[in-house]
Amino acid sequence: MRFVDTPGIIANKSIGKNKRGDIKEILRKKMKDSNTNTNTNTKLCVLLEPTELATNPIIQFCDENFGGRDNWIDDAAFLMTKFDKQLEDVRTASKANNFFREYFNNKCYPHLVITPLPPTYSSSIA
Repeated sequence: MRFVDTPGIIANKSIGKNKRGDIKEILRKKMKDSNTNTNTNTKLCVLLEPTELATNPIIQFCDENFGGRDNWIDDAAFLMTKFDKQLEDVRTASKANNFFREYFNNKCYPHLVITPLPPTYSSSIA
């Protein structure tokens, strides 16, 4: 298995030319090539921001470039980082359920990726 990390579509705040349009065009071409080539083993891996589904920029980008969500969502894998910051307290199940309900209703089931706390930090929580 090989992962190919393509440039992000979120504009950075660096000095110089904004390459966002160029990056989007490269991604559009690659995504469309992968989507129309039935001989490929390519799977779209979408890194989601922990925001509401309706305002998630990568979901909107994929919708626009594949001609609607039904054309791509079943063939994608989703990862979400930093979701705990959105929920404030991830131990509250009702908040987590409410946050992910919109994703689940739209056939988007993100795998939650967490970064373990350093040992010194976790011992100070107890």
